[in-house]
Amino acid sequence: MAQLYRMKMKKILAIMLFLLLATGCSLNNKEEIDYGINAQKIISTSDKKVKVYVFGKKDCPICSKANDFFTSLENNPNYKDMFDYNYVEIYDEKWHAIDDKTELLMLNVAAYFDDEVDGTPYIVVGEKGFAGYKENWQELFKKEIFRCFKADVCIDAVKAMFENKLEY
Repeated sequence: MAQLYRMKMKKILAIMLFLLLATGCSLNNKEEIDYGINAQKIISTSDKKVKVYVFGKKDCPICSKANDFFTSLENNPNYKDMFDYNYVEIYDEKWHAIDDKTELLMLNVAAYFDDEVDGTPYIVVGEKGFAGYKENWQELFKKEIFRCFKADVCIDAVKAMFENKLEY
C-alpha cells in the first residue's frame, strides 16, 4: 500500500514538473524591469568614483539648491575627483512624470533604502538615499562621498537597480 502511494506521488510530481517546464514557468520568480533608454543615460561610466544622483522636478527651488551644492562640489579640488554627479529631472512643473520608467527607477531605489518619497528632490550619495535636501546635510553628503571613495567597495544603487541586481 505504501509503495503504491509513493509511486502515485512520484507520478504526480513528475507531471507537475513537466507542466511547469512545458509552460515556460521559471523557478526564479524575480521580475526583470526595463527602465528604458532615458534611465540608461544617467548611469555613470566611471567605476572608481562615488555616484551621486539628484532626482528632481522642474522649477523646484529645493532641487535647484541641491543641484547648486553638488555642482559647486564638482568644482571643489578636494572632491571633484571623488564622485560623478547626475541631475535627473523626473517631474515637470505640474508633477507629471517626464519619463515613467525613470520615475520607477527612482521609486524602486528609494524603496531599496526604505525611504518614503513624497516629493523632490530624492538624492542618492554612494550607498545612502536621502528624501529631500537641507543645507545642514551638506557635511553629511561630503562625509558619505569621502567614506565611499575610501571604501574597498561602494555600491552604485541606482546602477545596480537599473541592471536588476538589487531587490527591494
